[in-house]
Amino acid sequence: MRSTKNNIRAHAQKIKKHVVKHASKALHSAKHHFVPHKGNGYKPHVLKHRVLLGYSAILILLKILAVTAFIVMPSYNLIAMAITPINILSLTNQARALLQLPELKWNDALAAAATAKAKDMLNNQYFAHNSPSGLTPWYWIKKFGYDYKYSAENLAVHFSSAEQVQDAWLASASHKKNIIDPRFDEIGIGISTGEFEGQPSIFVVQMFGKPMSEVINSNPLQPPKTVSSTHESQSIIAPNATTSNSANVKGAFTEQVSEPSINIKPSDKTLTIDVAASGAKTVNAQVGDKANSLYQKSPQTWSGTVPIDQKSKQNEPQTITIVALNASNTQVEIPAAISLPHGTINELYGLQNSPNQTLLFNRFSANDINNFVHSFYFFLILFLIAALSLNIFINLHVQHIDIIGHTIVVICLAALLFFLH
Repeated sequence: MRSTKNNIRAHAQKIKKHVVKHASKALHSAKHHFVPHKGNGYKPHVLKHRVLLGYSAILILLKILAVTAFIVMPSYNLIAMAITPINILSLTNQARALLQLPELKWNDALAAAATAKAKDMLNNQYFAHNSPSGLTPWYWIKKFGYDYKYSAENLAVHFSSAEQVQDAWLASASHKKNIIDPRFDEIGIGISTGEFEGQPSIFVVQMFGKPMSEVINSNPLQPPKTVSSTHESQSIIAPNATTSNSANVKGAFTEQVSEPSINIKPSDKTLTIDVAASGAKTVNAQVGDKANSLYQKSPQTWSGTVPIDQKSKQNEPQTITIVALNASNTQVEIPAAISLPHGTINELYGLQNSPNQTLLFNRFSANDINNFVHSFYFFLILFLIAALSLNIFINLHVQHIDIIGHTIVVICLAALLFFLH
């Protein structure tokens, strides 16, 4: 037993000597590298001329790497297209082509109607399918003489590129439905630019249609087809859309695609819903498989609250549908909103990401490389300032002006490249 204890003690002493030896070497090496003293000629190794030249070379090479990365690894935002009718049309037809749908043909009447609607929203400072004076999308379409069997409208505002508009529309089921609806043959796009909600904005109006003339005598061997009803749909989208002058909060209302008779007010944990449903017997707000009954506030108004699933770990959008049953037991369903339990509207539409970026080693984007280089410059500046301070103040009686000057030049170079970020 005593022999075992002696062996353990001897082994511990060896380890202690080994640690002390290497620690002493490390401190001695650090002293040579950072502290000016007689042994290194009062010139710390980290500030010797050849080392400072190495710092300069690294700084310049890293800046070249960062610039080259943006050239050979372009991101989606660098090649973003301007919001113009031709660009919106091109992206719309690209989306249809992926589903092997025919291209939409440009129609001047629909374009004139869309442009008039965009200007009306700008002039009267609103963003909705129906104007404050009650003008509907179909008013504009009919005003410019477009006789349609089917028609639809998409709206957007507060976007800065055509790709952002298209991505947001395709992320919304109602907007995407209009874009890829096989019944539409023609399209018109209107744009109006000005100030809206206190900021420079671009209104985008997309009007779809199928002209009545194409469905008459389409086959001379058969009688003309009977027109049953028109298809009038509408969709609206904005990256910061809200309703009822309520703030855009987490878990709040993010997209309204219903008629104006539905009013939604968001809060942290619930959505307050008011529905003007004349003649309805019951009205429910359906969230997934769960139906939330609304109470009858007045003969034509139903109201209630819908909880938001804040405990859900999966940040998946929740679709809210208004289901009304009238006196004849006919059920009417209207998609009312989409909520994101733990996110924001930009997250819902993916606008905070830069898709289609080329990645280095399938991991690092050009922005990642540029951020790394920028951080390297910052920490190298701090390191050189600290090393130069030690060099100057530890031995005030011995100074090397050439070392001090060279170090200051490298610090200035790093600072210049840092601010060129």
